[in-house]
Amino acid sequence: MFIAALGHLVVGLSFWFLPELAVDEILAWGPSSGWTTILGSYDLSVAFALFLAFRDPLGNTGIIKFVGVLLILHALTHAYYTVIGDSPPRFWFVIAYLLTGGIVLLWFGINPPQPRGYATYGSNK
Repeated sequence: MFIAALGHLVVGLSFWFLPELAVDEILAWGPSSGWTTILGSYDLSVAFALFLAFRDPLGNTGIIKFVGVLLILHALTHAYYTVIGDSPPRFWFVIAYLLTGGIVLLWFGINPPQPRGYATYGSNK
């Protein structure tokens, strides 16, 4: 979760402060414009949410599930534009890691690991 947060932080800051580099290295799809700062805001928000959840994963399963669904929807949007639209085929890599990350986060948000020594109902039979 920390690495995902750090990745979104770096990408978000690059969209804000180095949009030409971000477009050349990350997207390579269309000129930079106002939409790069919008993408930066999205990535910075995801990073912020993940950093919050990282501090207390068991207390923030709602944030973890939310970001999981957000990443899955993001991946599906890229898939749509790669199949139907004009996105470059290399976006399948982006789709794969967004979808995988989203599924993992959603899974851990729904099924959080229990702390050591945690007794569950019926475990003392």
